[in-house]
Amino acid sequence: GQGTVGLEIVEDLPDVGTVVVPVGGGGLSSGVSTAVKALRPETDIITVEPAGAPKLATSLREGRRVTLEKTGSIADGLITLSVGAHNWEHLSRSVTRGVTVDDDAMRETVRYLLDRRKLVVEPSGAATLAWLRQQPRGSVRGPVVAILSGGNIEWAGLQSLLGSA
Repeated sequence: GQGTVGLEIVEDLPDVGTVVVPVGGGGLSSGVSTAVKALRPETDIITVEPAGAPKLATSLREGRRVTLEKTGSIADGLITLSVGAHNWEHLSRSVTRGVTVDDDAMRETVRYLLDRRKLVVEPSGAATLAWLRQQPRGSVRGPVVAILSGGNIEWAGLQSLLGSA
């Protein structure tokens, strides 16, 4: 299932240097990272989650699966208290780095994707590009693939998120 995304990335871009993937419960990120690392072990895998829900970044830093007491973010698809136990086993072996991004950056990236790229992406899916847009040019090994997952946002929610102006 979700590993297919990783297989397609390597098939379409065999020299991929970095894959940036959002992480909530860890299904998509563990599938992608496991598949990419199996075919191209030198590729960096960077997971991105909201600053208000740093369950994987904290787990990677502590070397054990952590369960947070509470989370909060506009990226409701990524605010789980922990990654799944099986997902943690894969992620702990395959992720190069776990990072966080704040809600303002995700909100601005949702707007950018809509205005400039004509893509409707919910905050959870925009997290990867939100983080990448904050990085200095050349600081992430290329070629870079950012997974933009999730268009589960209706018009009223999009208006509320971005403001009606």
